[in-house]
Amino acid sequence: MIIENWFATPIYYSVVEQPALDIVQQELGNAYEDLKNKNLFKSSVITKSHKLSDPSFRSNLIEDYTTITFQEQIHNNVLNYIKAINPNIKSFEYRIHSSWMTLNESGSYAVMHDHGSSDISGVYYYKTNEQDGNLFFQTPNKLLSSNFLFKSIPSIVEYTPKVGKIVLFPGWLNHGVHTNTTDNERVSISFNIKLIDYR
Repeated sequence: MIIENWFATPIYYSVVEQPALDIVQQELGNAYEDLKNKNLFKSSVITKSHKLSDPSFRSNLIEDYTTITFQEQIHNNVLNYIKAINPNIKSFEYRIHSSWMTLNESGSYAVMHDHGSSDISGVYYYKTNEQDGNLFFQTPNKLLSSNFLFKSIPSIVEYTPKVGKIVLFPGWLNHGVHTNTTDNERVSISFNIKLIDYR
């Protein structure tokens, strides 16, 4: 007997290890302190809930600040993600076309949304107590719920935030963040990637 799980949606996660973790945390800590000191965190135009370093999504925090080690970690994980999806790809080029920092204070959340035409989207957790709001994804296969047998397959999957965790997923995949019910500030960095060429 064989069951083949076709039409799967690839979601990837990993945790940045030491000694790179300390360097990444320092790089992003410098950005975080600068943004806070300049009062640049603004409410999301979509929900007015969580705060963003750029609610217009036009800037690129990763390029605006010195984040060399962080960019190396993104590259290594993007490489792993792409190879896992399609091991026949020998080489590829990509561009991080937007990135921003998100500040989730107590009571804030992110409604379900997607990142449009981005090939790969990602998030990295800079600050979290691991209880301040899980990231969740909704199945793109909405028809599962119309069938008694298949509606037992979860339509939502969740990922607990953890300092150093990086999550990569297709930009079109609907996702959101549960309400932060703690007094902790959760801070994450999100980014969108466009593949330029691959072979």
